[in-house]
Amino acid sequence: MKGSGSAARALLPGILLVSLPGLLPAQSVEPAEPGIVLPPVMLSVEDVSQAEIQTPLPQQSPPPLPAIEPALPDVAKLNVAQVSYNVPVPSASPSGAGASRQSSFYSEGTIGAGSMNQVIGEVSLYKIGADPRFSLHFSHDQLDGYDDGATFEPTGSGYFHRNDAIDGSLSAGNGSPFRLDSGASYTETEDGLQGLGDYSSVTHRFIDANVSSSYQSANPFGLTASVDGGIADTTLSASAPRNGAEYRATPDLGVTYASGALRASLDGFYGLTEIMPLAQDQSEPSASVARAGGTLSLKADVGEGLTLSGKVGVHWDPTNDLQAPFELDASGFSGDSFTYRLYGGYRVNDYSYADLWAAYPFIEEAGPLASSLSWYLGGTSRVRIGEELALDLGLEYSTDTAAVVPIGLSADGSGLFTFAQVASARVKPSFGLSWRPEGPFSLKGSWEGDFYESSPLLPISTFSLDAEVANRKNSVGGGLTGSLDLYTTGAQAPDIGLSGFVRASEGVLFIANVNDLVTPFVEGGRTLWGTYLEPGFNVTLKTEISF
Repeated sequence: MKGSGSAARALLPGILLVSLPGLLPAQSVEPAEPGIVLPPVMLSVEDVSQAEIQTPLPQQSPPPLPAIEPALPDVAKLNVAQVSYNVPVPSASPSGAGASRQSSFYSEGTIGAGSMNQVIGEVSLYKIGADPRFSLHFSHDQLDGYDDGATFEPTGSGYFHRNDAIDGSLSAGNGSPFRLDSGASYTETEDGLQGLGDYSSVTHRFIDANVSSSYQSANPFGLTASVDGGIADTTLSASAPRNGAEYRATPDLGVTYASGALRASLDGFYGLTEIMPLAQDQSEPSASVARAGGTLSLKADVGEGLTLSGKVGVHWDPTNDLQAPFELDASGFSGDSFTYRLYGGYRVNDYSYADLWAAYPFIEEAGPLASSLSWYLGGTSRVRIGEELALDLGLEYSTDTAAVVPIGLSADGSGLFTFAQVASARVKPSFGLSWRPEGPFSLKGSWEGDFYESSPLLPISTFSLDAEVANRKNSVGGGLTGSLDLYTTGAQAPDIGLSGFVRASEGVLFIANVNDLVTPFVEGGRTLWGTYLEPGFNVTLKTEISF
């Protein structure tokens, strides 16, 4: 074999010489029929060099990560600044059209009806992507006629509820040092007074607006400015109606600093509230309440999985003169299985009728509200047990010098509840367990305690249960919800509901709800504070459309 390889290499120059004329440019005179016949030659090539070939591969998305649900603090304890989020929008559709599109419009709508003459409607429109971005939302929900356990209270008898709301937001400045965010909302609720007073219904209207701006230069410092304002009014409907209102305005100026793991802010505010008394005319004088203050806040990531924050400030109002509220906060995590938050401090609670009427629509107006001083200490945690179970724990203790508590029906025939501001202490423990296996079923149960020494009208314990099931494509499913309130005077009947849905297409969803299954079998129905009847059993059918 070695000899044959040498012979092949010897013939190689000859073959190249014979083939060379065919590689040269054609001459002007060529033989008519060149007849060159080559014998077959076997070639053996040795020491062939190997070149490395690099082929670019398509990029692959990283594998999906397990969902991590950190323990969240109580929403009422948070003071979250407005932050803009840039949501990525595809630059082109699958067909290639719209390559220059920089923003997208989305809309959702809900229409439904139910027993008790219920009508449900909701429309949302929002634009994301390139600034300016905005959102608009409108909703309507009205029913007339409640279930008292023995029969249905008829339409027009004073057992009704209505809620209408419209709100919107607008933001601009993405990509520039200056940013502007604004929002406004209008909400109107009306509840029938069920024959418990001289008036047919109580109506609340809430108008809120806010404008905030920020300037972030190239250095770590920035500037912020905002104005929050609102109007909350109430009307008792009758041939001689009574009206009352609250007007609020709070401007705020601040300086921010952010460098590495440290964030800081210093802001000051001034607030003014004007109270118009609940009366048949506006001849009675109004009352004004002013307050002012400032806060220095610091937040730092001091290590992997640990964040420390704190704030200290000054607060002045006519009730408490000058105060120095503060808060210390530590939050963190250990791996994917444990998150926690510990907090405590001294705060000033500035009450408003807007917040009070939103939570308790049957509370009367009784002049200016005093601010309450509160010491508090608490903590929350979440422990994940494997991939399917999660345990939530919480505990808070607080004291108040002027907490708002309902007392009982007013003696003036208004049908509303009187309230008092009293010194009180409360303990709020909480426990929750959720189970989310890989299959279509999920289950969550929780208990929240609110041991409030000054108000027998508020529940001291609330138990809740939520179960959901859906097929793999999430096109068909349903759920069960249940809750039970315990008072110092006893327990309410459990509130149990069923729901089901069918997804007809990508953007069309049909939903059926059966609410409060127990009240038809409870004499007297379910009541609020032992006095006002709640809606009770009802059935709704809704269609949700998004495009």
